[in-house]
Amino acid sequence: MSIKALRVALRDDKDSLLHAMARKKHYLGVQPFNALVEKVEGLLDSYEVGVEQLDMASLELFDDVMRDPSCGLAACGQLSRLVPFASSALLQGIVCSTELWVENQVLLRRTGAPTVDVPFAMLDRYCSLDVMDLSLLRCVRTAQLVHLLARSVPIETCDTVAVLLPLLRAARVQEVLSDPIRKLLVTKLLPRALLRVNSRDEVVALLDSDTEPHLLLCTLAAVIRDTAVCVGDAVLESARRIAGVVTEWMINSVLLKEGSAPVNERAVAAHRAFFATLDEAADVIGDSILSSIPARQASVVQEAMCMLPTLPPSTALLTMTMHRHLSTASVVVASTVQQVVTYAQRLRPLDGFEFLAELSSSRILDTAAYNELVHTMTHLLARCCRLRHMPPNGRLLSQAPNELPMSSQDLRRVVVSAVSALRGGILHGRRDDILRSSINLVLFDAVTECVVSLRQTKEEDVPLVTKLIAFTSNCLGDLVTSDVAVLRASEITVTKVASVMNFAYQWLCATPIAKLESIGIEAVASAICAVSLVSVFDAYALGRRSVAHHASDHRKALAAEHSSGNLATILSDKTVSCYAVLRQSS
Repeated sequence: MSIKALRVALRDDKDSLLHAMARKKHYLGVQPFNALVEKVEGLLDSYEVGVEQLDMASLELFDDVMRDPSCGLAACGQLSRLVPFASSALLQGIVCSTELWVENQVLLRRTGAPTVDVPFAMLDRYCSLDVMDLSLLRCVRTAQLVHLLARSVPIETCDTVAVLLPLLRAARVQEVLSDPIRKLLVTKLLPRALLRVNSRDEVVALLDSDTEPHLLLCTLAAVIRDTAVCVGDAVLESARRIAGVVTEWMINSVLLKEGSAPVNERAVAAHRAFFATLDEAADVIGDSILSSIPARQASVVQEAMCMLPTLPPSTALLTMTMHRHLSTASVVVASTVQQVVTYAQRLRPLDGFEFLAELSSSRILDTAAYNELVHTMTHLLARCCRLRHMPPNGRLLSQAPNELPMSSQDLRRVVVSAVSALRGGILHGRRDDILRSSINLVLFDAVTECVVSLRQTKEEDVPLVTKLIAFTSNCLGDLVTSDVAVLRASEITVTKVASVMNFAYQWLCATPIAKLESIGIEAVASAICAVSLVSVFDAYALGRRSVAHHASDHRKALAAEHSSGNLATILSDKTVSCYAVLRQSS
């Protein structure tokens, strides 16, 4: 298991695996063990002991050890060494045992921030340590089962669902796995398991096998994305098949009220996260991942698009998401756009902006309707958001000194919706400078506000604040010089960015490594990148291109080093990078 997970798990000195390790008295290296097995095999052959007898004895021993996890044999390095004489059929039965995986899976806590307060784009695809109930025994057993499946059993001979479901659950908690085991899981087992998804029934069985299928979908989409990095477009066919079945499954429950998919707000957010992550996978592959569904379901979605104002807000948002992911590539007609714009103007400004930001990613061919949509989005963004740190741009206004800051929940919604609106403009290939400038200012201001507030944030809320900063990182990384023209020659901005860098530096120094690890390597590293980028763009705006170029190159190097997973090294280098950029840009 990973060092960071081990550090947390060892706090429980009553873990049964610790007792097993204390009871273990005999140790044997790999070579002596293999030599012993070879000799015993020869002895068994000489007595003509059959395969059935060996399997019966092996299974009996395996079951005894699993039932008593504190016995000395339970501290084995590899599960295969408990049953060295087992047949491949028995090993396959062990690794395909749903009960065995469930008994030993890493559990998740039910405490913390309610997920209904977390926007769909910020939902965890993979879990961080702070949401896991870590047990040394469960972490080790999960890793051992992954290793046994990878090394002892051809995955092609296993039932697809019986293998894919536990692998997805293991992927969800991969932060607890050591680097070699994680590599086996991500680059070998999951790609091969995904490529074997050949039928609708397998996808349906996968969804029916989990008590919280909406959360499983978040992880499934992330696995598709990461598999695409390993195998490229080889996963495309399986991804499209999964997308089609999942979309039909959602439509049946959300719109037709006939299916078994959960339809509460938490589930709907997870469903939207599924499609958002598929978009990321499509970007990796360089091809679209759209859903092919039966005519009846497609017609229902089309009808729902014509009556969006009458639907519950969460259902309407999911309907727009599903509509634009249909392979029929239906166009949203001008009358529908105008109807939705009129409806959004009657809502609370933030609710209306969120609604239109989602619609902006739909296929809108009518130029006048699209321009009206963009104009209304800009107006609603200005009404729902005031800048606390960045200079105004003529549309967005500065917040009054005595005005209370936006709530953290609303800030998350504003940022996620702003990024959705920005993506909508990119998809349409239409650049509106006012909206783009406003969105960039909102992102800069949000990063600044989050960093400044870290010292006053409750400990349980720190992961969410960090994840919000991290969420902006990818978007900020795509900006160009003209996007920060509004910051040009602003001494206020220079001072503010310097203070942000200082806050970030102090927070890194004051926060224990264990706490940073519990938040998650990805989140912390991406958050530091986002803070660094704010300084980079400030340097651009002031014309100091050499500083920005240096920092940008350094960020790419850090991203490559980030994959090594050494958090202490990463944070040390990122701190140096932040401090260097701070000194040169201020």
